[in-house]
Amino acid sequence: GSVNIAGQIALPSKNIMLKNMSPDAQVVERIAEIDLAKLSAISGFKLSGLVQLAPESEGALMTNWPTVNISPMKHQAYAFQWFSMALALVILLLFANTNLLTLLKQKTTNK
Repeated sequence: GSVNIAGQIALPSKNIMLKNMSPDAQVVERIAEIDLAKLSAISGFKLSGLVQLAPESEGALMTNWPTVNISPMKHQAYAFQWFSMALALVILLLFANTNLLTLLKQKTTNK
C-alpha cells in the first residue's frame, strides 16, 4: 500500500569526519558523515536530500524534549558517590576473603 509522509526536504549540515574512516570502508553500516553523493554511489539510489518528518506525522519521534539542566558539580558528586561505594565494597571484600582482619587483631593484642 501507499503511505503518506508529511515533512520537508532538508540538506544535511557538514559533519566532521571521524579519524581513520575512509569513504570506501568495508563496513557500510558505520557512517561517520552524511555525504549524499557517496551514499548515492554506494547504494545505487538517486538521493536528493533528507525528509524531516513533521512533528504531527504518524511515526514521528518526540521533538519537544525537556531541557535537562544539571550542573557539572552534581555529576561529579554522583560519580564520587559510586566510586566511594566501589572502594568500600573492595575493602569489605578484602576483609571477608582474606585473613587480614585476623592479622590486624593479632597486631593490636601483641602490642
